[in-house]
Formats: sequence, C-alpha cells, structure tokens
Amino acid sequence: MASWREGEANRQRVDRYVDVLLEEPAAADVAWLASLTGDLPRARHELRLLRCAMGVLVAEQDALADRTAADVVRQLGLPIRVGQPERREGWARRWREYAEASSRRGTSDVVSHRLARVLLSSAGHRAPAAEDVLAAAVRIADLRTALNEALRSIVGQVRLPDDIQPSAIGR
Repeated sequence: MASWREGEANRQRVDRYVDVLLEEPAAADVAWLASLTGDLPRARHELRLLRCAMGVLVAEQDALADRTAADVVRQLGLPIRVGQPERREGWARRWREYAEASSRRGTSDVVSHRLARVLLSSAGHRAPAAEDVLAAAVRIADLRTALNEALRSIVGQVRLPDDIQPSAIGR
C-alpha cells in the first residue's frame, strides 16, 4: 500500500509539473518572436514546443529521481497526442533538435545560444542577427530558470548533509 501511495503522489507531482509546461507562452515572448518572423500562430506554436522541450530537459538534468524525466515525457505525451493537434505537429522532431543542441559538445557556443538558434530557425527566422540570438537566449535562460524553480517546488530539491560531498553519493 505504501508503494502505491508513493507512486500516486509521484504521478500527481508530475501532473502538476506537466500542467506548468502546458501553460501558454508569455504574450510578450509571442509578440517578440512574431515581430521577427511575421507569423503569430507559428511563433506561439514554436514557443509552446520550446516550453515542453525545456521542461523535459530540466527534468532530465535536475530532477531528484532518475525516472522523473521519463514520467514527464509520458504525461506530456498525453495532451500532445490527444486533442491538441497544434502541439502534436513537429513535437518529436523539435524535441530531438533541442536535445541535440543542449548536449552538443566540442563547441564554444553557449548552450542557450544553440537552443536560441533552434527556436529562431524553427520559427522561420533562418539568418538571425547576433542581437536576435542573444534576445532568444536570454528568454530561454529565463524559461529554464522558471521551469527549474517549478520542478523544485513541485517535485522537491536535493538536500545533502554538510559533511557529504555530492561526488561521494555515487560511491
């Protein structure tokens, strides 16, 4: 019974986090991206996809339990698959692009700039100026911070005793 209760509590926490991911992007961000591309619906759609992708990346990198990201992907997949065709379109492709940009090594480019280029390109802004990349990177960094705070407040935060180093946990 205790195992079932813990599983149900975890599912509820993941559901709350997924609800945060499915919130509409900020109107100011949509207007900004649409001002660069001239396409308001596409700007909104791409920012929705960015929010979901960043939410999964945050869960992969910062969640307490290894399975949290998998649970988020599973729960997130339900609204993307059912009843929301605008969220379904391109999700798998875009997720792969963001994941690849986030994990690419051997480049001097900052992660948020790589993610910004994916956003701008997918929204139709193929040759962005440096200031557009920087503006997108700042928005992405702010989104990541907000999603990380949401994850911590919903799922919990790692707390180690003062006398244990994080590297000692794996030993």
